[in-house]
Amino acid sequence: MDIWVPTEGSSTDSLQNELYKLQMKLHMSTENYVKKKKRLQEQFKEEREEILKRYEAKIQELDALPSSPRNKSKATSSGDELLQPEEN
Repeated sequence: MDIWVPTEGSSTDSLQNELYKLQMKLHMSTENYVKKKKRLQEQFKEEREEILKRYEAKIQELDALPSSPRNKSKATSSGDELLQPEEN
């Protein structure tokens, strides 16, 4: 991460010193944010892989069943019956 951070000088200007402090706080906050974001992304990836491993066999079982409701509804329903006008 390339963020410019001013070097602290022996400035007698109080505004310059305050600017330095604010820029340093901003720099540290940005570094902390990036580190935490990376850590959370890695944690998410690990948890996702764990969940997929845990349920992969169950998902394959459901997909393999020929009479499963998911497969049956896909095969018999085109969705057109929902668009037909009702007859009175």
